[in-house]
Amino acid sequence: MAIHVKALGSVAPLNTVNVRSQVAGELTHVSFAEGQMVQRGQLLARIDPRPFEAQVAEAHGQSRQNEAQLRYAQQQLQIYRGLADKQIVAQTRLDQQLALVEQHGGAVAADRGRLANARIQLDRTRITAPIAGRIGLRRADPGNILSDGADEIIAVITQTRPISVLFSAPEARLPEIRNALAKGGGLEVSLWDRAERAELARGKLSTLDNQIDPQTGAVRLRATFANDDESLFPNQFVNVRLTVGRLDNAVTAPDAAIQQGSTGPYAWVVDKTGAARLRKLTTGPSSEGVTAVHSGLAAGDRVVIEGLDRLSEGRKVQIIAQPDAQAVPAKS
Repeated sequence: MAIHVKALGSVAPLNTVNVRSQVAGELTHVSFAEGQMVQRGQLLARIDPRPFEAQVAEAHGQSRQNEAQLRYAQQQLQIYRGLADKQIVAQTRLDQQLALVEQHGGAVAADRGRLANARIQLDRTRITAPIAGRIGLRRADPGNILSDGADEIIAVITQTRPISVLFSAPEARLPEIRNALAKGGGLEVSLWDRAERAELARGKLSTLDNQIDPQTGAVRLRATFANDDESLFPNQFVNVRLTVGRLDNAVTAPDAAIQQGSTGPYAWVVDKTGAARLRKLTTGPSSEGVTAVHSGLAAGDRVVIEGLDRLSEGRKVQIIAQPDAQAVPAKS
């Protein structure tokens, strides 16, 4: 019998990115279809590149001009050094030429920086997908003028494969979860629909938060799922079952058969003579409609799940149906 921690969870993408333009300009082209899967680095849109191409050309021309001046100054420096060795020119003139070389060298270095920046801005006119995932609805149309770093979002990309589910577990179950994690191997997590009838996916617990929420007394956990069939959708609500252990050879009884009294849990058992007998129980964890019973029942005992309000000790029970060997509707 599996021991579960049950919770209500919400599907959350591992990564969500708002696609924006990093440069100002006219949006000239959108190359994605709404709702399609995109790959990292895939072209999504383009900003008019012509102003940025002009900036690159201007920076390149300025760089070539200053490089030529630097080469001429270096040639002159070599000449002045030879003349200074022969004491034909003063040391002051040599120092002036050396300073001029340093000045042109600094200008060339600055030009290289401006040229590199201009090329970066030109490259940013190609808006590409920073992550792989599913792209949402388009929020900007071609022809609009976009500003750099503004709140103008072109689209949103969410990573759906793999995907995660966030849920909370009560503080009282935290030691149980941590002990299970310490054993290694990863804890299995299954997801179920709202009615808990259909299993949606199976995955592994990936992490738990580093603190307990003082408002709820619960700790947040994240489980990861491959989601190859994309059955899980961002912000979808699901029922979560976290498996924290197993009870081998456990005696179990249907939850409907176990009642709570002033002295604790009990169940009505039908003995071999067909009489009802009350058994006090020591119960354990519950899972999937059954509860583990540590004492009070033995394997094969027949317990009553219907008509409990008409039973009394020793009263004869008429069995009207027997869907399985351990749970019988009864009529007294």
